Amino acid sequence: MFKEQKGKCAICNKHEKKLNTILYVDHCHKTNQVRGLLCNRCNAGLGYYEDFDKNAVEKYLKKYRNKLN
Repeated sequence: MFKEQKGKCAICNKHEKKLNTILYVDHCHKTNQVRGLLCNRCNAGLGYYEDFDKNAVEKYLKKYRNKLN
C-alpha cells in the first residue's frame, strides 16, 4: 500500500518524509476494512468528521457561505 501511494497520504498527498512521521493505516470502524494510509492530521480529521452529523455540518457551512458572498 505504501508503494501504491508512493509514500504519500491518501488525502493531502504529502510525502511521509516531509511529515517527519509515519503514515497511519486508516480503516472503517464499522467494517474494519483498511482504506489507505494517512498522515496523522488527515487521519484524526477524518475520524472526527465521521462522528459528525454531516447534514448539520453542511447546513452550517452553507449558512455562512451565503453570508460571506
